[in-house]
Amino acid sequence: MTGIERLREFGGAVSRDVRLYDVTSRDYDEREGLSAEHDGGLLGEIVEDIADQIERETQPKSDPAADVSMSAYDLLPPDERGAIAWVRERGGLDAVKARWDGYVPAEWLEKAKSSYQRKRDNLKAHAWELERKCAERRERIRELERNLAKSASDQLKADSALYDLSREVRDVCKAHGIDPGEDPLGALDDALDSRLMPEGMEWVVEAWPRFEAGEPVKLGEEAMGFTHKPPFVVDHITIFAGGEATVCAEADPVSGKVENFVRTLPGKRVKRPAKVLDAYGVETRKGDTVYLLPGEWCDEYPLVECAAGCEMEVLETRDVDHDVAGVIKCLNKTPGVRWSICYPLPSQLTHERPERKCRDCAHWQKDPTADSMGVCWFYYHEHEGRDCYAARRADIGACEEFMQDGES
Repeated sequence: MTGIERLREFGGAVSRDVRLYDVTSRDYDEREGLSAEHDGGLLGEIVEDIADQIERETQPKSDPAADVSMSAYDLLPPDERGAIAWVRERGGLDAVKARWDGYVPAEWLEKAKSSYQRKRDNLKAHAWELERKCAERRERIRELERNLAKSASDQLKADSALYDLSREVRDVCKAHGIDPGEDPLGALDDALDSRLMPEGMEWVVEAWPRFEAGEPVKLGEEAMGFTHKPPFVVDHITIFAGGEATVCAEADPVSGKVENFVRTLPGKRVKRPAKVLDAYGVETRKGDTVYLLPGEWCDEYPLVECAAGCEMEVLETRDVDHDVAGVIKCLNKTPGVRWSICYPLPSQLTHERPERKCRDCAHWQKDPTADSMGVCWFYYHEHEGRDCYAARRADIGACEEFMQDGES
């Protein structure tokens, strides 16, 4: 006997008068007692209902396919049945396949066209970039070819010059009885080194006097000796054992004495004389051509014969015998002057011809009415007893000559 059968037998055996009440409900009250609301039914009937429910739940579900009253088409979902109907309306599966193989949706075609155009544009841009790079590389190759040709030409010239130099060095060696051997330049250097200084006398090179900048003192250069004497021209140099040296000026032809010199020790430097500079910082040397700048000195001794812009030649820049310190001795090249020798200061001179104007003349500068009248009084003579522009212009011939000379 199965469990369900035993449960059914128990339900039939239970008295039909036994009822069940639900006393677990929240609205149950013991004081009020049981009511119809709490009645759960007869116990036997409840047991039989439970047996029926268990039997229904344990029985296997029926297979729709076993139901011969329904076809497989009826068992399909609605969407699939609609798709089958759509295919049938269009002539069947073969007809739909034939149409579908050659059909392309419009949006797909538009996307394909856009993609093709983008790829085509990208390929064009890439091809243009490649062409540009190829052109640059072709130009670079041509430039390298030109440079190589130029380098080959320069190398040929250098080889030719080196060959000519080697031949000249060999000729010099032969002229002085030196065996050139395989290295004529090295043989010439060795021969010169052997004649420069005897062995053991190398210290003389270290003891040779030098100027403050480090360059060696040479004969004919100017140097500073005693502080109370002007610079002198180096005539001879004497070097003593121990490194002491004497840089001397030319000896006096009568007494034979050296009036100016300077002694040096290893590490001590010989001072150069300060440079004589014009008004613009240009060094002024003997023999230079200079020009007088405008200024009040044009009418003062010893420049009384000089005018602004006059050309001069520098005769002496140092040791000038004059009462004014720092002046240099010049030759005034202005024709017709009484004193051709003048002594300007370097700051009064320039190496470039200045622009000459009447207003730079001392006569103009001393005439307070020259600017307003436009003519100075230097060539003035009375005109009807009045000092006027017409009177000053009446005798302007000399001024016109002055302007023709370049002073306007």
